[in-house]
Amino acid sequence: MRRAVLSIATKKYLARAVLALESFAKHNPGWEPWLLLADEPQGYFKPEELGLGFLGVDEIGLPELPKYKFRYTEPEFSISLKPAGLLHLLEAKGYERAIYIDGDSFSYGPFDEVDRLLDAGKQILITPHILRPSRWKEGEFLIEGALHRSGSYNFGFLGIQKGPQSLAMLHWLADILVYHCIRSAWNSSRDQKWIDMLPSLFDSYAILRHPG
Repeated sequence: MRRAVLSIATKKYLARAVLALESFAKHNPGWEPWLLLADEPQGYFKPEELGLGFLGVDEIGLPELPKYKFRYTEPEFSISLKPAGLLHLLEAKGYERAIYIDGDSFSYGPFDEVDRLLDAGKQILITPHILRPSRWKEGEFLIEGALHRSGSYNFGFLGIQKGPQSLAMLHWLADILVYHCIRSAWNSSRDQKWIDMLPSLFDSYAILRHPG
């Protein structure tokens, strides 16, 4: 089975994303690392010297790319690319399993639980921000209140087994994020809040509750 891990960055955060991918690959040798660059190299580095797979935004089938980029700030544009990048790996590059990890992450061990859940037949893996209720007292910060606006699940990770449910989910989210990857009064996290709807729209998902 061909497996890929994807991270996204602009030049400014390139080193951080490369480190995230290298640390993941060190502990998960069966996964091939890919970087999606959200801007242009412009001579600052040579993609072929990174030692991993490289994608430019003009390669992943984004609709009306100049208008798409103009619509967003640099962080919003980068964040919006997650589903389109994963779709490209699954549909164009032929991978059967793919993971997205944020560029500010670092791996300290194998992601065996991901393979276990996907091997059991689930096509989509999401992971929550918290695993137990907070013991809130009056006057203290309520973490559940913050997550009510930003989203219950941490979209710094997404696990995908290629299948009809997972591809439908990625296409659904990619279409939404063409226009709706911005902060608002009801959504403080740009893309993450949309994942709260996933359990009601798609059946083949599991919640990865491993504490890390």
